[in-house]
Amino acid sequence: MNKAILIGYVGAEPEMSTLTSGDSKCRIRLATHSFYKNAEGERVKRTEWHSVILFKKLAETAERFLHTGSHISVEGEIRYRQYEKNGVKRDVAEIVADDFQLLDKKPKDENDPQAA
Repeated sequence: MNKAILIGYVGAEPEMSTLTSGDSKCRIRLATHSFYKNAEGERVKRTEWHSVILFKKLAETAERFLHTGSHISVEGEIRYRQYEKNGVKRDVAEIVADDFQLLDKKPKDENDPQAA
């Protein structure tokens, strides 16, 4: 089974494009954080960056709702590919998303008496 689940923060505005088939494609950069203690016992934060690709309706939904700093959960498949740029071969790992969830808390509506 090839399944990745990531929880993190969107690092930049989603990048939309259209494939030759006419389908929508969205690329987001996702930052995940982990913590460890170094030799001096200090807590250190480590950030990993992930490339997440969304297609079709999921891409359009991401473009509409995701913004820099959005806290999200992403589920998908890890895919590896190669490309060549300026004669240099590069390897890329991407998460092709099946689903995502927005984890940001909804802002309170001050006019809603039940929001208290």
